[in-house]
Amino acid sequence: SDERHAAVRRLLSWLLAAAQGAAVRVNPHRRVANDPAGWHIKGLKDALAWFEEERGVLVAATAQAFAAGLHQETWQLAEAMFDFLDLRSYAQDNMEVHRLGYQAADLSKDTPARAVMLSHMSVIHSELGRYDRAVQVGEEARRLFRELGDRWGEAEALDTLAGAHWNHGRYDKVRELISQALPIRRRIGDRVGEANCLHNLSRVHRRIGRCDVALRYDLEALDVRQELGDPRGEAEAFYNLSRIYCQLGMYDWALRDAERTLGIATDLGDQHGQARALASISDINRQIGDLDNVLPPAEEALAIQQRIADIRGEGITRDNLARFHLACDRLPEALEHARLALDVDRRRRDPYDKAHKLHTVGVINTRLGACDEAMQNFTEELDLLSETGDLRGTATTYIAMADLCIRMGRGAEAMAHMRRSIDIEREFHNPFATGRRLLAAALLVERAQGSAAAAPYRDGAARLLNDYDLPDRAEEWNGTAA
Repeated sequence: SDERHAAVRRLLSWLLAAAQGAAVRVNPHRRVANDPAGWHIKGLKDALAWFEEERGVLVAATAQAFAAGLHQETWQLAEAMFDFLDLRSYAQDNMEVHRLGYQAADLSKDTPARAVMLSHMSVIHSELGRYDRAVQVGEEARRLFRELGDRWGEAEALDTLAGAHWNHGRYDKVRELISQALPIRRRIGDRVGEANCLHNLSRVHRRIGRCDVALRYDLEALDVRQELGDPRGEAEAFYNLSRIYCQLGMYDWALRDAERTLGIATDLGDQHGQARALASISDINRQIGDLDNVLPPAEEALAIQQRIADIRGEGITRDNLARFHLACDRLPEALEHARLALDVDRRRRDPYDKAHKLHTVGVINTRLGACDEAMQNFTEELDLLSETGDLRGTATTYIAMADLCIRMGRGAEAMAHMRRSIDIEREFHNPFATGRRLLAAALLVERAQGSAAAAPYRDGAARLLNDYDLPDRAEEWNGTAA
């Protein structure tokens, strides 16, 4: 009846206004900033609690709005829920409401709404590990925004596409997309978007070993995040900084920023961010030799990742656990975790992550004496690193292959791999990483040719590592610590 339809519309209008009001508290910098007057939620924590309590009602209301032919309310409900559902890793709910939102926008021939729904769906597909679909949907969103002359939307779509290509290890494509988005962000005065671009440029340079460039970009991004009062963005910046500092051997700073990330993510109820920070804390503790504090955060991270179906995170945590068991000389347990981690990445088709897991399996096979299998692991790893353009990563592979060749009695080949590893590392001007590589080389040369031949490598390592407080675990640096 007309009366029933009017009552449904009033209820949905109230829910939409409430959701939009709460959405502004979750993300004050969101583009669609409807903030109904008199709305009672005053802060972030209240908004998060309200969304958590009303999530089921809001998802059902979106379906009800679509069934009632209220197309504008349908896509606007999906849009209002996006940031919360993304933050809390409710990816299935997010996809459900956005599919309805897209259909509603399509039926009403609302092209701007279709573009927004597609842009969000690209992010959600990436969260679900559907990277090819994320690229396809993101390209369509970019096309629509460009046709509409919507520069903000186009930059957002470029960033989303960069994220999808990141998960495929296509770093040149990522830099190309961000380099298109950054000038748009700056031209339209979008400071949040600018920080996103700087952060993504930092991640790419960190991934390919250019820590000096990565550090500069991420500190700039952090300044903007803090200036704007963007806690989620601040957590992203601190997490990336912790990984950069780890690669630079600045473990105290790495641990400090990983713990900052964990604190912010916990306050926000960001389960994905919590698990990622816990896994990083576990990994840093392993690298500094604090083995008593490796398992608890790793196991907590793994439980969260399995609960929210974060398969990429699960693969990273299992790889950390494999390296922990390797450090404790528990090879069967190490191999079990490493194979489970590799299975995750074979399904995801991320060449960088798969290469990283192959390396761990290769090192374990080396220790087990399965030399042919180990060589196959390292050869496949090299192919994948070449595919992604990660030259610095190959330095770790070559030093591990040198160790393997010595065990196989192929001394000349071992020395060639070792020298190549050192030459590559020196190109990246990271004294800590080069020192580690020289120390690993000293251990290898000592085994193959004696202590006198190893002395120049050991002396060179000592000069570079003199300023670092390092654990007495150098024997692991022949490829087990990437």
